[in-house]
Amino acid sequence: MNIRAVLSTIMMLIASGAVAETAVINGVVKKVQDADSITIANTSIRLQGIDAPELGQDCLDRSGQAYPCGQYAAGVLREMILAKSVRCEVTGIDSYHRTLAICFRGGVNLNQYLVAQGWAVAFEKYDVQFVSAQRMARLNKKGLWQGEFVRPDSFRAAGRVVSDSVPEKRTDGCLIKGNINRKGDRIYHIPGSSRNYADTRINEKRGEKWFCTEQEAISAGWRAPRG
Repeated sequence: MNIRAVLSTIMMLIASGAVAETAVINGVVKKVQDADSITIANTSIRLQGIDAPELGQDCLDRSGQAYPCGQYAAGVLREMILAKSVRCEVTGIDSYHRTLAICFRGGVNLNQYLVAQGWAVAFEKYDVQFVSAQRMARLNKKGLWQGEFVRPDSFRAAGRVVSDSVPEKRTDGCLIKGNINRKGDRIYHIPGSSRNYADTRINEKRGEKWFCTEQEAISAGWRAPRG
């Protein structure tokens, strides 16, 4: 019986109340897909309760410059655990048939660590246990919170993720969207700041633009959203 079959059997037993113990996977990390997904042996594990930026996702740093935050976040986790032993306490199976787990490297809770350092956010619609860690990371402007970013779930919902989870992105790193609404108002949207950022599409043929900095947008005649 392979490890997936074993896990499936264990999870059914736990769900039925036949066993009370937590299923545990101990092993060497074979691959770090991104900052919330790893592989041990042939088992894909999704870190429970957190959501990290997509590998190709860009964010803005404290000076307003774009940087590859998805790669940075994955690099933090990769440096900690790739080719090293971890312990994962299984909590369930997600809709993509990945094992959900809280994972540990030594005494470090990796899920909590990534949120506390600002390289992942609490996935609050599924789990609230890391909300306090997120609050402190945001307060101290750690990781993603040093500047502006689109929450990973909003980024995916906007349809910007293509094959192999690598999203389309601006090659020049300019992420501020200069939109023109139906009234002709010119409004700029900053990732992580504007609630309409993910839903805004830029059509340059209509005169809409991408900007590298907020001051550039203002100088060109665009304004911040109201309300």
